Amino acid sequence: MLRIAVLGGGVSGAAFALAASVASGLDIVVYELHQEYTKPCGEAVPVEVERASPVELHVLSEIKKFEFRVQGETLAQVSFRRPIWYIIDKKSWVGSMLAEAARRGARVLKGRYDQCACTKSADIVVEARGPFAPNGLRKLHIARAIARAEWDEELAVLDYEPVKIGFSWIFPYGKGRVNAGVSVLGVKNPQSILSRLLRDRLKVAKVDDTRTSLITVDGPALSARGRCFPIGEAAGLVHALSGEGIRPSLYHALSFARELVRGESASRAYTNAKREIGSLASQIGTHHRVFKLMRLLGEKWRLRLLKCIDERFVREYVRTGAISWSAIALSLLKRLRSSMAPTAGKRDVLVYDSKLAKLPGILLPLQDNPFDPS
Repeated sequence: MLRIAVLGGGVSGAAFALAASVASGLDIVVYELHQEYTKPCGEAVPVEVERASPVELHVLSEIKKFEFRVQGETLAQVSFRRPIWYIIDKKSWVGSMLAEAARRGARVLKGRYDQCACTKSADIVVEARGPFAPNGLRKLHIARAIARAEWDEELAVLDYEPVKIGFSWIFPYGKGRVNAGVSVLGVKNPQSILSRLLRDRLKVAKVDDTRTSLITVDGPALSARGRCFPIGEAAGLVHALSGEGIRPSLYHALSFARELVRGESASRAYTNAKREIGSLASQIGTHHRVFKLMRLLGEKWRLRLLKCIDERFVREYVRTGAISWSAIALSLLKRLRSSMAPTAGKRDVLVYDSKLAKLPGILLPLQDNPFDPS
C-alpha cells in the first residue's frame, strides 16, 4: 500500500485525490486547513475544462464576449457565437471533488494539522497548497469582490495597469452578480484599489463578499524535492498575465494521479505528467517571461507593449492562453514606426533605429525558446 499525504484541498489537491482514489493500492489522506474552500480568483476556465472535470463543473455564466483594456481605455473587443470561457462556482466544484474522493475511499481531514507528523509516515507528499506552498516563487496580492451589479452576462473584461504593473477583471457571476478583482505588483493590500474599481466602473447595488489572497507569477517550477511533489499552483502553474490557474492545476493533478494509478513510480509518474502538460507549461513560461520583461521596462515602454494588444491577439489568447513573442515584437515595432514616422528628422531616425536595435535583443531570441509554443 502506497501512502500519499496531500497537503491542500484546493483545485489540484482535490482533483488529485479524486483521480488517485480509484486505485486500491493507494492510501490517500488530504489535509486541508479550512472547512470550506475559500481562495478567491476570477473563477474563469476555458470551456474545454468541462470535458476534463471529474465532476459537474457548476457553471454560473457563459462568456462569449471579451474586452481588453489598458488604464480603462478599450483596445480590443471580440465576440464569438459559442461560449469560450465558463465562470464557475469554484467553491462548490472543489467541494464536490473532495466529497467524491472521500466516497471512493480517500480520507479528507479538515482543520489545523502538524505537517511534520502528517507527512512523516507518507511515501509520497503531494504539495498542493497553491501560493502558500514554501517554494520561493514570486507572489502577488489580490483582492476580489462578489457584488450585485448591472452587467452583461456574456462579457469578460481584463484591464491592465502599466504604471504599477497589474491587472483587474470584471466577470459575470450569475444571478445579477459580478466577480471583480485586482492584482498589482508591490501592493500588499489592494482592497482600496478594488473599492475604486467597484465605485468607478460598476453600478454596485450590494457587495456580497470580499476576500484577499495571493497569486503565483513565477513558473513553471516542475521539480520534485525528495518525496515531495508540487502540483498545480504550488508548481508555478499560473498564467501570470491573466491569473488563469484552474485549468493547469486540474490538468497537472489529473495527469500525475493517473500515472500513479497505472503503477508508475512517483518520480516517473511526475516526469510523465510534466511531459503531458508540456504545451500548457510552455504557455505559462512565456507569460512569466513577458511579466519579467514588463518589470524591466520603463513605464512608457510597458504602455507601448500593452498597446500592442489587438483583436487578433485577443482572439488567440482567450481561446488558447498562448502568447506569441514574434507577434508582440512585430506589433511593437510597427507601432513605434507609425508613432514616430510623421515627425522624425534624420537625427530622430538614428535615435529611433538605435532603440530598435536593442529591442530584438530583448524579444526576438526568445522566439526560439523551447517553452514558447509559437
